Amino acid sequence: MKKKLNIGCELDYKQGWVNLDFEKSKITSPDVLWDLNKLPLPFKDEEFSVIKCTEVLEHILYPVSVLKELKRILKKDGELIVSMPNCGNIITRLKILFSGTNDCFSPEMPHHLHNTNINQQKELYNKFFKIKEIKYNSLDGKIYNKLPKFIIRFLTNKFPNLFTINMVVKLK
Repeated sequence: MKKKLNIGCELDYKQGWVNLDFEKSKITSPDVLWDLNKLPLPFKDEEFSVIKCTEVLEHILYPVSVLKELKRILKKDGELIVSMPNCGNIITRLKILFSGTNDCFSPEMPHHLHNTNINQQKELYNKFFKIKEIKYNSLDGKIYNKLPKFIIRFLTNKFPNLFTINMVVKLK
């Protein structure tokens, strides 16, 4: 049976997985309480077949060290699923230009320590893994959602740095 690790499980507790988070919440109680800023993780080498770490790395002091550690605990033929916000999208750029605010470091997101775009994320992941699959998640909003879906898909796939909110990446 495949052993799976779900990191940052507060809003996404998965039955049958090992669920890890840094604190208990009102929503869930993780199986493993662990601060990802404290390495090594409490797992054996090549312990997991699948690791899901979505919207977590931007909250960590040293995401490169965490990725290196995830590689250690992932089986050789395992799969790592990661995502981070795309802070280089056109909406964020326009907000910076016209209001001086940045969504990635706004009061609503006080715990974001890293501000990366799609290309920077790919470069980071490629240091330790091979990219197997990328799914770009389109921006949304009142004006953007009025565009025909084929135009949204075209913009998202052709210019992901500008027109995606994030990308979910499967790594080997």
